[in-house]
Amino acid sequence: MVEETLYIIKRDGRKELLDISKVHKMTEAACEGLTGVSSSQVEMNSGLQFTNDMSTDAIQEILIKSANDLIDLDNPNYQYVAARLLLFSLQKHVYGKFMPSEGHVPLRFFVATNIERGVYDKSILDKYSDDEWNKINSYLRHERDLNFTYAGLR
Repeated sequence: MVEETLYIIKRDGRKELLDISKVHKMTEAACEGLTGVSSSQVEMNSGLQFTNDMSTDAIQEILIKSANDLIDLDNPNYQYVAARLLLFSLQKHVYGKFMPSEGHVPLRFFVATNIERGVYDKSILDKYSDDEWNKINSYLRHERDLNFTYAGLR
């Protein structure tokens, strides 16, 4: 039997060889520190059939749905697995990559970048001093994002 070489389409449109270890890494990160959950169960439950030129967004959505489908009274922690998989997807869309809690950019820089993109009006930067921006940033604890349930994040 000849193994077919499969390619995926990255969020930026690039075509890349499928690396199944990246799927494992993502599901393992989503399950980290949670009891009663299994990354391999999420993968098996997905019934994921990889197809050539499948988008990474499609793969992520299938994994999120798989984890969500595993939530029940006996396995409530899958609600956090589904939420984390969704969070990872959101971070990829916002930051262009998965951002661990210690790797987030300062809020002021993020706002400035989005002013350049036309998302925010430039006057927002003038409303706060550098000290105020730093104070606001000091309140952000991105690791708390991992505490959201799927219903709370969706």
